[in-house]
Amino acid sequence: MLPPKYATTAFVSIELFTSVRSDRPIPPSFKAWSKLLADSGGHMHLITDNSYPLVPGFGSKVTVLDIDANTIPTWSKLCEIMLRSSRERWITGYVNNDIFPSFNFLTTLSALQKVTASLNQTRTAKPHELFKTYSHSTKGWFAVATRWDLDLNNRNCVAHTQGGYDLWLWNNIDGDNSLLGENFTIPPFHIARPYFDMWFLSAAIQTGHRHVIDLSQATHIFHVNHQRTFRGWSEAVRVQHNDKEWNENHELAFKTYCDDAIMRAGTCMKYQMATGTVCETPLYLTKQLHLQERVYSVPYKCMKKNIHYLSDEEYDLIN
Repeated sequence: MLPPKYATTAFVSIELFTSVRSDRPIPPSFKAWSKLLADSGGHMHLITDNSYPLVPGFGSKVTVLDIDANTIPTWSKLCEIMLRSSRERWITGYVNNDIFPSFNFLTTLSALQKVTASLNQTRTAKPHELFKTYSHSTKGWFAVATRWDLDLNNRNCVAHTQGGYDLWLWNNIDGDNSLLGENFTIPPFHIARPYFDMWFLSAAIQTGHRHVIDLSQATHIFHVNHQRTFRGWSEAVRVQHNDKEWNENHELAFKTYCDDAIMRAGTCMKYQMATGTVCETPLYLTKQLHLQERVYSVPYKCMKKNIHYLSDEEYDLIN
């Protein structure tokens, strides 16, 4: 466990973004997050297309992209919007629109702000390698969490162990509020398709621009099982469906990406297949809200097929 040199600076509130097609109804998860965030003065911010007017309510904000309902937004465009909207001492984040929160989410954020206050130099590693201390010193952090897949009929949840994650969070800091480095251009990956999330987490770990933290033990986020467009994200499924956006993400993922500062250090970011999981982060927050270090960056190692039974409090929040 890291030494308890914790400051008492708490976050003011949170602005949490999600993306919804305008030809679909506002998802129940949006309402659940809105109710929860209102307790801290926070709000949801919905990003949508220009095909139909969307009025989500719940004190939320709306940004309309210059695309139609059949166009899948790019992660780079969403990041541009989110970073432009960030405010000092607020936490900014993005959540997939089929994900529900746990009642302890705000408590986890308060703890996260406190335990990260003493962090200094970041730690980086390539997949399967030992973490090393990087020369970059910052108070900026980037946190992620993977989900629990939920069957509402019996309240049983199973920990998601297929890779990928569903919640992105970061603090807003003075000077440089970028996520991968101010000169690092985020490729135009399409959301709702493979690679964009795992590539981004792997890039965050390899660049060392922020402290990267796994929150999966500290707070639960829930995904209610539903019918999906594709039966899995395997290469065989990609080839079978020949999906345009999936193919474009595949093409982007395996290129080498650098920015000026990283090139001077003699390193660049290169994604490896089946990496970019929450288990590869240099730091993780425990169930007891203690910040701990990982020694190696090992894909999938921390993921177990654990079972969780939904409490009455959690069930009420989702319903």
